[in-house]
Amino acid sequence: MLLLRLQQWMSLLLVSFFRREGLFMANLEQWKTDLTNGLKSAAGSA
Repeated sequence: MLLLRLQQWMSLLLVSFFRREGLFMANLEQWKTDLTNGLKSAAGSA
């Protein structure tokens, strides 16, 4: 339960930081791209 709350707190902190920096959407897109590419290469090498 504590771990979950800690994760939520960290997420909020990151979101507020990136939003303040004006990078939130750009970073989200980059993260999605990286994740997709990572999954594709993991699936390809499996």
